[in-house]
Amino acid sequence: MTIEELYELREQLLNNKTKFSELNAKYNKLLSKINERKSKEKKLTEEEYIQGKASTWYWGRTFFMILLIACFKMTDDVILLFIFANMGLRIFDEKVVLPKLLSKQKNKVIPESREEKNQRELYEEVSEARKLYHELNKKYETEFRKLSKNDKVAYLEYLESLGLSLDLEEQENLIQNAPSGDIKMLNMVYEEQ
Repeated sequence: MTIEELYELREQLLNNKTKFSELNAKYNKLLSKINERKSKEKKLTEEEYIQGKASTWYWGRTFFMILLIACFKMTDDVILLFIFANMGLRIFDEKVVLPKLLSKQKNKVIPESREEKNQRELYEEVSEARKLYHELNKKYETEFRKLSKNDKVAYLEYLESLGLSLDLEEQENLIQNAPSGDIKMLNMVYEEQ
């Protein structure tokens, strides 16, 4: 591989690293937004859900019976019978009906929401970008190691001619833009000189 091809590979690696970083940041932002929303939602326990529903049904039947009593002037025996029947129905709802409804709800397949679909697709993009970045980084390091000592020095001079000075003072600035193994490899060349 020529020095120019190695430099092009390095540029591909840097471009992919930037793309990967942007996608990863976008994915992390989406995840934090989803997690924040989920933490704000109040999750009811099964018992709280059952008690709430049973109470709603109980008071709904009571209200309905009050309307019937007001309209039809029922006797006290019928009213008392309704009160006991309503209490019995509440116990039956809590112990039998609502647990069955809750288990059916749990087994019900919920279609994927738009936000979950976006999260899944973005995760796949991030995974592909990460995989490509690691492949390019490995290829770059392998090709750099294949260079002879003279070619490594020529590569350093080529980078410096492009304005990428690798003096020890400027390495901190380069580390932000360089692939992970780039600085280590170039330091090895400096040490060999």
